[in-house]
Amino acid sequence: MTTTTEGLFEESEEELLLELALAIDEEAIIVCGRHYKSYAQEPPVTSRIIQAIETRLRHHPIVVGGLRVEVASVDMPDRRNDMERLTGADLYIALVRRDKELPVSKGMLIQAKWDKSGGKNRMRQQALNMGLLSNDAYVWFYGATGVTCVPALAVLKPYARLDHLSSRMTLGELLSDGLRCNRGDPKIGIDLTIPMPEAMNMVLDSLRAKALLGLQIVRDD
Repeated sequence: MTTTTEGLFEESEEELLLELALAIDEEAIIVCGRHYKSYAQEPPVTSRIIQAIETRLRHHPIVVGGLRVEVASVDMPDRRNDMERLTGADLYIALVRRDKELPVSKGMLIQAKWDKSGGKNRMRQQALNMGLLSNDAYVWFYGATGVTCVPALAVLKPYARLDHLSSRMTLGELLSDGLRCNRGDPKIGIDLTIPMPEAMNMVLDSLRAKALLGLQIVRDD
């Protein structure tokens, strides 16, 4: 039977994650709307999205019922293209729960594409490369009204169409669900025994991603 304290904690956690999802989607919509008709390539748009999320959460912290969301990002735009070809990923997401009795650390690999771009064969190869490293990888499709996320395995289907994929979700839904511990791969989580900056650099080097977005929930003591 759930105690009153446990019930209140669960309600606070869900409120926190719903507020986080809304904030992330709002920022994604703004960035995608600004750049959809421009000549901007995916890596700069990815950088702007993760920077917008970090700025939003730092200027407008999300704190609910003793829980707080913390954010960090790293962008390495000069990282060699051959690294992406090896892994298929151009972004790594760190998902950490430090509010639990036993802290949880998971990761996601991300490849980003405009929804109007071609190159399906290359995208499928990148998705396959990510799948060889982790069973929890996603493709982000940048559209005029925000980001649509699908599991990398879904785009490997020969005739996959974005508007027909039942597994699609918004960026806010994906990341908040990751912090619910419903998504993310513990095998590629960051090392929680060392300082956060060092752990972030270590995972970037090992997975050869060009950018990192880290989200963690902590107790707001």
